[in-house]
Amino acid sequence: MPDEIVDIGWINTWPQAAFAFPRPRLLDDDRLPTSLRGRMVELYSPIDAVLRYAPNSPQGCVLVEGSGLRQAGFEGLVTSFAEGARRRADVSVVQIALNTVFVTDEHCTVSLMPAFLADGPRHWPGPLVAGRFPFRDWPRPLNLAIEWEDTDRDWVLKRGEPVAYVSFDLPDPYAKVRLVEASATPALSRHRRAIDGVATIGRDVRPMIERAGHHRPARLLEPKEQA
Repeated sequence: MPDEIVDIGWINTWPQAAFAFPRPRLLDDDRLPTSLRGRMVELYSPIDAVLRYAPNSPQGCVLVEGSGLRQAGFEGLVTSFAEGARRRADVSVVQIALNTVFVTDEHCTVSLMPAFLADGPRHWPGPLVAGRFPFRDWPRPLNLAIEWEDTDRDWVLKRGEPVAYVSFDLPDPYAKVRLVEASATPALSRHRRAIDGVATIGRDVRPMIERAGHHRPARLLEPKEQA
């Protein structure tokens, strides 16, 4: 009996610079455990930059001269966690917007994890901040965040290098993912606007996710027509 195929859509939330962001891709690697093959996606760095720890700057770091990223892009993509939002108050957290949202109409949980098969993240100044949430009801953009433990080490990023993996926890443990580019339909845009910024209202977003599930349109994923 063939494995179930579940459509997972992705969309870039910064269409003005969509071509600057590499497309996510299904990870096909024999080193993966069988349980993850066909249901894990690789995300790539959208920037070519060297970031240097600077806790007193608005971003928590500064852009090192000679980086491929422009200052305006740095200020638009890089932010620092407030102290109250950190896991450890004494360790700064800096994040980069990946501007990628996953969309599905199936019950599914997304888990963001380190790119453990890639070499680049092993040289970062701190670990990736992992996360997990039910994205069927909560299609929010993913960010790349690290806890900056080694303050003497720069965070070096090369555009197009693997920076994180996303795995999809589906009801059928043998289901495989078909990754498709999604359309920014009015229904999806309205639902996303309703959840944007809710983290500023309170730390515990679980009741908000439950409410979003009750108000969610029946269909959010519409594959984008390819030109």
